[in-house]
Amino acid sequence: MKSFERLVLTHLKNITGPLLDPLQFAYRANRSVDDAVNMGQHYMLQHLDSPGTYARVLFVDFSSAFNTIIPAILQSKLSQLTVPVLRFN
Repeated sequence: MKSFERLVLTHLKNITGPLLDPLQFAYRANRSVDDAVNMGQHYMLQHLDSPGTYARVLFVDFSSAFNTIIPAILQSKLSQLTVPVLRFN
């Protein structure tokens, strides 16, 4: 089954890769939460160099997000992104 999963993953990455936001760091190769925090800190510090400015920061933990996925909604969202539905018997 692992070989099949790798094939499907490669197929999905090829289709969805160009559709992803360049500022998305989660679940992407060679990107991490640390990269996102460092980039956010960089932009925030640049902004704070201007007089009279301030920054608000919100960190949200989505570590259990995949435990709540509803497969039918996921399939609907993927079809909206024009990802072809894979059907295997």
